Amino acid sequence: MHDSIETLTLTISMNNNKYVKIISVYRPPGADLDEFISLFENLLLEGNSLTYIAGDFNINMDSASKDKLNFERLLLFHKFHALINLPTRVTTTSASVLDNILTNQNGFHQAGVVIADLSDHYPVFCLTNNMEVQKVNSSSNRNNVPKLNVNKIKTILNNTNWDFILNDGDVNRCVQKFLDYFRRTVDDCCKFLPPVSSKFKKSWMNADLLKLCKEKNKQYLKLIKDPSPNNLFVYKCLRNSFTKAKRNAEKQFYDKLFKLNNNNIKAKWRLINEVMNVKKQTTRIDHLKLNDCTISDKKEICNTLNRNFIDTINSLQGGFNQNLQHEMFSDQNINTFYLDEINTAELFSIVNSFKPNKSTSDDGFNMFMVKLLKLPKEFIVEDVRLRSFIQWQRRYAWQGYVLFFFLCFSL
Repeated sequence: MHDSIETLTLTISMNNNKYVKIISVYRPPGADLDEFISLFENLLLEGNSLTYIAGDFNINMDSASKDKLNFERLLLFHKFHALINLPTRVTTTSASVLDNILTNQNGFHQAGVVIADLSDHYPVFCLTNNMEVQKVNSSSNRNNVPKLNVNKIKTILNNTNWDFILNDGDVNRCVQKFLDYFRRTVDDCCKFLPPVSSKFKKSWMNADLLKLCKEKNKQYLKLIKDPSPNNLFVYKCLRNSFTKAKRNAEKQFYDKLFKLNNNNIKAKWRLINEVMNVKKQTTRIDHLKLNDCTISDKKEICNTLNRNFIDTINSLQGGFNQNLQHEMFSDQNINTFYLDEINTAELFSIVNSFKPNKSTSDDGFNMFMVKLLKLPKEFIVEDVRLRSFIQWQRRYAWQGYVLFFFLCFSL
């Protein structure tokens, strides 16, 4: 892709071991013509085989301008010729041949223009009978077969004379002949149903919209034949009516689906992607351009990206607050809590504030027993944490139960 030209190439294999190239070209309006000619000539130089180039060149081939003459001179030099000589963009004041199909094939071609209001440019087409595309053997789709007549297949295979296969000395040809014959036999004994397809490609499309669309298209053909102000006014009215009705139908259709899937997040996202026409795409990086140097090795691409991320982090690290104390959070986040060291007096104050029949852990240890217990001497140290007390509580829990039973029997 370039600022002056966009291209897409498709190569098709033919039966005679030859290839045909189909190239789609688009030249943006106002793009530099000299730069476009230079880049377009590279495509023509690659056209050694049968080549068709179709696209929007934005060069009026129905004029006597200098741009048109230079473009024609380039085509003739590389033995290409244009197939479209009808206007592809028509307005009330002008008609120009901006879209075309170019080829280096001198055989019979039937080319023309499709009059449709898909865009401000008419679609172009080309028919030729000089190409036989190579057919790929593939098994038929039998998903829609209602019934398979197995007995008939067995009868045909039992009555078959296999000498045309057994007398062939090439094993590969024998296997291929058998598979082809077996496939034809199965196809003859099956009744295939046509694939089930919806009448409308869009789910929100209906018969009324289709009728309105056909009326709009008929009026458009009238406008092309007779571009009078009255025909133009009628066409605009039909076009606006169809656009408004289409949008309302689409909106009502998706509103209904969103209400049905109100509690289904996955279905909602699927509908959102469908409305936005988002398709799953797998992005693969084949090469990386860094400082006018192209990197194609996968391992080197990964290392380059990793180094870039590390350099970015190092450059941003200076803006981070390096203060690890809790003061940096207390002012900014009033709901933030943190653990801080406490002394022995604060610990006993916390223990005495516990209410009876309450527990602070999953072991269900009663706070009444905690108050009756005495802390061991080795536990009374400065700057202990509340977490350490909970661990001690679980360790010496049996002493509380013994003391409790002793008091009960004493009373």
